[in-house]
Amino acid sequence: MSSDQTHPDEKAKAKQGAFLQKDYELKIGYLTDQFARMWNRFNYFVAIEAALVGGKFLIPNGELSRALAIVGALISALWYVMGAEDRYLVRLYRYQVENAAKAVVKTIWTDKEIQDAYRYVGQVDKPMRRELREYELREMDEKGMEIKGRQKPFWKQFVELEWLSGWRVEPFSTTRLAALFPLLVLVLWLIILV
Repeated sequence: MSSDQTHPDEKAKAKQGAFLQKDYELKIGYLTDQFARMWNRFNYFVAIEAALVGGKFLIPNGELSRALAIVGALISALWYVMGAEDRYLVRLYRYQVENAAKAVVKTIWTDKEIQDAYRYVGQVDKPMRRELREYELREMDEKGMEIKGRQKPFWKQFVELEWLSGWRVEPFSTTRLAALFPLLVLVLWLIILV
């Protein structure tokens, strides 16, 4: 059968699949760009706040003026608002990526078990964290092949320092800190004012 003789349902399904794939790619792009914008803003505000605090040490007598504390509080409040807005957009874009990935998966695979096994970009739920942990605990031979049924010994896990250098505690995720850290700085400026 030539491409001209393709069944209309097949053409529609192919168009739908292409659309969903492009949609997923666009949403990944939005999420990635949002992270870049968020951390750029965060860095600018950190620099401004550091300059304000550093200015305290350049001021005669080392005393903070009330005006400097007010400026610090206002900048921190603005920083918090932007951080909270950024966090909201990250949550929204992650949600959209998840839904787009699920739609793409449903057009590619009909088997529910295969659909459920797929992991999309940015998925950090409990099943994904468990899979990563199981993957990292696999014992490998000198050729890099997995030794079936064997887990890395405790001393190897300890020495690799993954437990120290790569962890996640949801309440302190980096995207949450983009809003919570400026809120803490704002509270500190308000304490200085009082």
